[in-house]
Amino acid sequence: MEADSRPTILIIDDEELVRTNLAIYLGASGFETIEAENGRIGLERFHEITPDIILVDLNMPEVDGFQVLSEVRDQSPETPIIVISGAGTIESAIEATRSGAWDFILKPVFDMSVVVHVINKAWEHALLLKENRNYHQYLEDEVQKRTKELKQEILVRKRAEEELHTLNEELENRILKRTQELEESLEQLRKTQKQLVVQEKLASLGSLTAGIAHEIKNPLNFVNNFAEMCQELVQQLQAEMEKEETNQNKKEIHQILEMLHTSTQTIEKHGSRADGIIQAMLLQSRGRQGEWERIRLHPLLQEYMDLAYHSMRAKDQTFPVQIESDFDDAIEQINIIPQDLSRAFLNIINNALWATYEKFKDAHDAYVPLVKISTKELGNQIEIRVWDNGKGIPQENLNKIFEPFYTTKPTGSGTGLGLSLCYEIIVQEHQGSIHAESQEGEFTAFILHLPKEEQAKTSAQ
Repeated sequence: MEADSRPTILIIDDEELVRTNLAIYLGASGFETIEAENGRIGLERFHEITPDIILVDLNMPEVDGFQVLSEVRDQSPETPIIVISGAGTIESAIEATRSGAWDFILKPVFDMSVVVHVINKAWEHALLLKENRNYHQYLEDEVQKRTKELKQEILVRKRAEEELHTLNEELENRILKRTQELEESLEQLRKTQKQLVVQEKLASLGSLTAGIAHEIKNPLNFVNNFAEMCQELVQQLQAEMEKEETNQNKKEIHQILEMLHTSTQTIEKHGSRADGIIQAMLLQSRGRQGEWERIRLHPLLQEYMDLAYHSMRAKDQTFPVQIESDFDDAIEQINIIPQDLSRAFLNIINNALWATYEKFKDAHDAYVPLVKISTKELGNQIEIRVWDNGKGIPQENLNKIFEPFYTTKPTGSGTGLGLSLCYEIIVQEHQGSIHAESQEGEFTAFILHLPKEEQAKTSAQ
């Protein structure tokens, strides 16, 4: 294993599509890949070619991933094994780690760069282990060589015995010191890896921080103001109750009670609003598979419209974008996976705001940024349309925008995965459709169609 070479990767997975996609992407990333359609063939390939890294699924016929882990660990304990599996339970991950897996990646893999990142870290780790082993071997060889020389000298000069003893102690101390340094380096690498994992989990929510803060601040202001009002009303009520009872007195007490009732309703309403925002963020932060729920579509759309708007405004207070909504009241509750569909909504709305912002930076006062979001019931389908008067998309690029890693944004501004993930969520997961219409320099419209709840639920099953 040379530091400047690329490792050979053995991919063991009984799902041909997953195996092929991994091989294509990793090959394009400069890795040499070898495929095996099950655990038995994978072990045969392992013994034939001795790969540098192994990607293996857990659930496979004949020989499963745990058997592969066991045999490879026995034969080549330093070969990194990365489990990439749809068996996404904590128990599976713990058992795989205990069996010797370097890392655990959950299928489906939406971001292939995560796989490359894990492979590179495993490769660095393997090289470090090899370097450590070679260094220890070098020291052992040096000790053996020197010891032999000293033994030969002892035959001639017994006086060299004390020098040999001193030299051996020095070498032992050097070995212990170097071993300690390597252990400290490995510990630092582990800490750095943990920090990277946390940063990656927080990155997707980081851009929304300002919007979240603004959205929670509004209902909390209502709660605080009306709570203060309730305290004043209670004091007034106590004062009225201490007075001599009269018809006027009773009337005033009744009015204060009505105001208290209204105030507590307002507190409850805006407290629920703040709780809903927090629940939405918790929903986005969860890594597990979303569940089908019967919810109202329009509040979900409005929630992510507001978050996207306030996040964009937080970046540039001078950005005068307007967001207009036109929701069809005939649309009631529908069956969707809100955790996933909200990500698609947020991505598309963010793209619309970005397009208008880029045009605004060039046009300034001569341009009024506008984003329109509308819904409409169309027989057995529901239409959601996100329109903006931004920079638009060239016609020759319209048929590429849903391809993975394709982006029209400048380098460093986009990963090229957002719209491809939207396509998977809307088309493959919700059995709907999505397409874009655009005129360069004038507008862009993303049109989504979702089946009504009966069809969506049937498709999910």
